[in-house]
Amino acid sequence: MTLVLSLAMRRGIYGRWIPYLGMATSAADLVGAYPYVIGPVPTLLCHALFTAWFVAVGAVLYKMR
Repeated sequence: MTLVLSLAMRRGIYGRWIPYLGMATSAADLVGAYPYVIGPVPTLLCHALFTAWFVAVGAVLYKMR
């Protein structure tokens, strides 16, 4: 889902870095789906990246009228 949204954001008002952050987040989502394999620290990093993407998208949406 994150990948599809990021691909849709490429030509919008979101700038250049938010779609790329979303694509990295989608890769981290895939890795983070297996916390029992990767351990607690990489799982935390995957969740932190997902949170950062939400904050970045929300900040842009908040500035919109």
